[in-house]
Amino acid sequence: MRVTICGIGVVGGFGRGMSALERALSGGPVDPAIVSIPTREGDIQVPCLTADTTHLAEFMPTRTLRRMSHYIRLGLLAAVDAMTDAGLLETDRRGRLGIIVATGHGATGNNYAFQYPFEDQEEICGSPTRFSNSVHNAAAAYISIALKEMGPNHSITHEDLSFPSALLTAVAWLRQGRVDAVLVGGVDELSHAYAYAWHVHQQQHGQTGGPGGGKIPPAGEGACFFLLKADDNRSAAYASISDVRVGRHRGGPPDRPAASCYILGTGGVAATPADYHPWQAADVRWASYASVYGDLPVDSAFDTAIAALSCQKSVIFPDDRMAPGTRGPEPLQGRPIACLKLGVGHTYGWTLLE
Repeated sequence: MRVTICGIGVVGGFGRGMSALERALSGGPVDPAIVSIPTREGDIQVPCLTADTTHLAEFMPTRTLRRMSHYIRLGLLAAVDAMTDAGLLETDRRGRLGIIVATGHGATGNNYAFQYPFEDQEEICGSPTRFSNSVHNAAAAYISIALKEMGPNHSITHEDLSFPSALLTAVAWLRQGRVDAVLVGGVDELSHAYAYAWHVHQQQHGQTGGPGGGKIPPAGEGACFFLLKADDNRSAAYASISDVRVGRHRGGPPDRPAASCYILGTGGVAATPADYHPWQAADVRWASYASVYGDLPVDSAFDTAIAALSCQKSVIFPDDRMAPGTRGPEPLQGRPIACLKLGVGHTYGWTLLE
């Protein structure tokens, strides 16, 4: 059974919404912000692709937003945008809705703030609000409250394969008829610990990394959500998901998806460039867009959004592997696109879109 992508909501260092993502893919500027990270040796300046959630005030009262951490705001903004994009923000049009949130790091930034409260001179004890927001499923809980949904609600933390695992669960729910639609997405916020780890990795490995040996993308944060339904051509807005798989490569020919164009998720540190070599074939077009959204564990969610946009526009956007002078869109010509993500221990997750 095919699954239709009826709506997408994205927010990241490139901006908010699919139009902002398309502009960035077409060569629009994506400028990292310089984040100051305190260390024992002094402050270091790290380029990061940070996301702006101020537009969430259009949907939520300010007093409600004050109780939400940045991690929760990222997920909620992208989730509301996905529902709006699908035309299902009104409760009487949804049917039975399931909610699945994938995250690699969860509420890590909020956890650090809660564990070290005395660094803030205005706070003399641990904050109850920060404590209540310190669990990884806080984003899924707030999304269900904001949307007034009482259906199945699930959070998945599987490091680099969090989103492929969540997408596999969403497809299973639809196939079982458990729900009429699923709101599924990935969200990760930037923490000082992750920015510092990115800085150390860059210092140890130089300026290059990833399967193509391209420049290491800045540390990033953001959220990307999808509204999925069982195959319904009347509501098809972007593309159809024909297959999703998560597994472990145990040697021999890998379980490759049948596609002539692959989008590689190169974020995180679980997989090395050598791990991608068995998956690469000479007759396949490889693309990587990490410079648009940054280095973060749920990069495969953004890759899926880019693949869906490519199917809708029938083009392959210029990517990080192309030389600047040769960059330009290529015709997709109806070919399927596969999003591939490798994890630790030879694990993999891939999604096939048409």
